[in-house]
Amino acid sequence: MTQYQWQLAPQPAAADEHALSETLGVPPFLAT
Repeated sequence: MTQYQWQLAPQPAAADEHALSETLGVPPFLAT
């Protein structure tokens, strides 16, 4: 599931969003 999140958010900010999504347990586009 994390890999598809990276494909949806390939921007430089994706690293921060990904870490946040891992913490919250939701996709980056929902975490922002």
